Amino acid sequence: MITSMRHGAGLIRAVLGIGIANLLAYRADLVLSGVQIALRLVVQIVTIAIIFNHTSVLNGWTAGQMVVLLGVHATLEGWLELLVLPSLYDLVDAVREGSFDFVLIKPIDAQLLTIIQRFNPAGLSTLASGLLVVVVGVTTVGTSASAVGWFILTLVFSAVILSSFVMLLCTTCFWFVNVTNFIDVFAMSFSEAGKWPLAIYPRWLKWGLTVVLPVGFAVTVPSQAITARADGETIAFAFALVIATVVASRLLWRRAIRSYTSASS
Repeated sequence: MITSMRHGAGLIRAVLGIGIANLLAYRADLVLSGVQIALRLVVQIVTIAIIFNHTSVLNGWTAGQMVVLLGVHATLEGWLELLVLPSLYDLVDAVREGSFDFVLIKPIDAQLLTIIQRFNPAGLSTLASGLLVVVVGVTTVGTSASAVGWFILTLVFSAVILSSFVMLLCTTCFWFVNVTNFIDVFAMSFSEAGKWPLAIYPRWLKWGLTVVLPVGFAVTVPSQAITARADGETIAFAFALVIATVVASRLLWRRAIRSYTSASS
């Protein structure tokens, strides 16, 4: 078993190495996308400044805390753009075209390989810009070493929740033809609803953005954690949501693989 695990880890490193090499081959695109993302973030920060020119608090959120949330949103968006969405769009195409067989014959877990198979350079720019905005926001509101630790943990939780949720959506491609519409709706929802704190939404929508489509929860919790506003109950619920989404995506994946008809059969 240990030998098998080492072999799998070696294959993962090889796949990631190829992806990083491909990413670095397009440095000009990386720089250009970074400039575009920086301009977009500046516009969003200016929007926050205009809002807080008329009020000091937005339903419990100060201007600095909103900047932190904006940075967390960009960081998670970068994670999705960098690895998750490109890889899972490829999964949809592979199942539709019949090339998914080549994924199944590789000596590595097919679900893991599916989610790390392709990198998008623009995502790295978005992720780095988001972290920079988080730092800028934190300098205005303050933080502590323990809060930073909880932030890192909850940010990882959020990345796993979002990745597993998108995996759930994409896995339906084994039964339905055009599931890219589902992914596009998720991406649009994350882009629009995810960049505002849950506190501003009515209760029914807050519940929907936590459980049904967890984009609001995924962004809000790390933003609360780094500003020492996330309580133990919230973090525990985030961990439970991680377990629920990972288990659900794994179970649906295994069922999909059992029902998959090889293109060569």
